Amino acid sequence: MNLAELFSQVFSLAGTYSLTFATFMFLICFAGEALAIAVPYVLETMWLLAGYQLSKGMMSLPQLLVLLLSAQAGRQTGALVFGMLGRLGITPLKKLLERFKIFSSLSQGTLARMMQRVNLLSPFSVALGRLMWLRVPLTLLLSAQKKFGLLALAVLISGIVWDCTYVFLGSVVGATMKVDTFYVILLFVAGLTVLYVIGFVARRVYQYAANGRASGGAR
Repeated sequence: MNLAELFSQVFSLAGTYSLTFATFMFLICFAGEALAIAVPYVLETMWLLAGYQLSKGMMSLPQLLVLLLSAQAGRQTGALVFGMLGRLGITPLKKLLERFKIFSSLSQGTLARMMQRVNLLSPFSVALGRLMWLRVPLTLLLSAQKKFGLLALAVLISGIVWDCTYVFLGSVVGATMKVDTFYVILLFVAGLTVLYVIGFVARRVYQYAANGRASGGAR
């Protein structure tokens, strides 16, 4: 099997509605919340392909809604599990958080300052914080305060924004471009790579700016 044929099979599986696809969406979103792990490219590519197939008439709107609901159910369940484990102080979770602190491109001081700007009474503010690299600390904080309803609303809002953004981008590509399956996936992977690089640079710039303000205030 050559690379083009492999991509074609992946495209067919990921972009076509099925129970397997819906279950995969649930599991990957559950793992992303419950284990605080995000695998680059996977979920984003799935939504881009779903949007592409929707624009081509290969997937209906009700089928897309089922996928969105599956992903949302996975996130809600995973966030609840992660928050409850945090309240119990499970040792493996503590090790996971230590790893998060090591690999996060934002310093703990920057994260703390970002957390102070989040209005913990507003689900929209919390949702924005989740989209701005604060998913883990906000989940733990709201769970510790037993604000599970607020957490659920924030997960819902941020999930809708995240998923629908990629579905929209995929549908735009499908509606405006006529390319082979192989090149569609290459285009999506290249586009995601650019987005990851932009996000990484944005975090670095924000961190340097925040550290600069903190140093200036200390003087």
